[in-house]
Amino acid sequence: MLQHYQAKSLNGLYLEDIPEILHPKSAESKLADTVQPNRIIMEWDLPSGYSLFVSQYYLFHYQQPAMAYRDVLADIKLGKVVLLRKRMFGQPLPSVLTSSGKLRDDLPLFLHSRLSYLISHQVKRPVYYNRPAEPVQHGQAGKTINSKAAGRLLAAGGILNGNMEGFKKTAEQLGGDAPAGYDQVMDNKGVLIAGTSIVAGLTMGKMRFPELEELEHFGARGVASGRPFDPELAGGPIENLTTDGVNITNEGIATVEKHVSRFDHDPANDVMIGRLKSIAKGEILPEQVDLNYYTHECREYQRYCNLGWETGEPDGVAGYDLWNNAHTATLEDFKLKDSDLFHPDATK
Repeated sequence: MLQHYQAKSLNGLYLEDIPEILHPKSAESKLADTVQPNRIIMEWDLPSGYSLFVSQYYLFHYQQPAMAYRDVLADIKLGKVVLLRKRMFGQPLPSVLTSSGKLRDDLPLFLHSRLSYLISHQVKRPVYYNRPAEPVQHGQAGKTINSKAAGRLLAAGGILNGNMEGFKKTAEQLGGDAPAGYDQVMDNKGVLIAGTSIVAGLTMGKMRFPELEELEHFGARGVASGRPFDPELAGGPIENLTTDGVNITNEGIATVEKHVSRFDHDPANDVMIGRLKSIAKGEILPEQVDLNYYTHECREYQRYCNLGWETGEPDGVAGYDLWNNAHTATLEDFKLKDSDLFHPDATK
């Protein structure tokens, strides 16, 4: 049954795909067996392209490869990865649409936001586009599996786990530029190359986490956020920022309002901005989530300005790409996840 579906990232979806998307709850149910202990998984029984998503997590679960399936299933549940019916026949599927053609209210936030964007901007597949069986190689996100960044990350993993040969073999199996990236950190004997960014950490007996995170940022998946993005198109480098000492001011709130006004209306933003205004008036005390939201939106606005978009946004997929890159980079600035930005009152 699963062979009739293909796994797709949100970036690979277009307006025409929406009726064929399997509801995440149904997809999660169909794939639940893949995370069972000692489960023997036959790849030909999985949706086409699913294994490529799993392989992205192998880098982080070299000792326990089965955990990679758990992480992809979590992405399915969150709506970051969807199952798309390949053949337009058979029994009706549990859809993301209601009988009246509206988006269902019980969709995960990531998926609902992306589909709302596709509908409001009428983002259709280009006429020259052929639907692939594998996930779309979209920007930097599609290049991470066998890139030099993956090789560098594997080299770091080999050091931390004391298994440099095993990690080198994985880099060779990935192919592409991964072996070259591995060799940027190691020489052919598996010895650290003097002058690499991780040597200083090892002289203290262990690698410091900021340096490992720096290696991961060379790829296209944020360390803190877990989101795929292109750091070269994010409006500036990732910085180590904090909310310590931040004061919520009316001027800052005006910046937040200006920034979010470029997007489709979201009631969650209304709730958060209302909280910020109450904080500025002294009516309530700020919680950490308020500081997270406030600093995130101000910093994201700065990234948009750096990219030439003080107001407005580009049309179509380019608009989503701009937001995703700036948004994810800002999450990485403050070491946050999406769930850290909104007060529970804003997500009711």
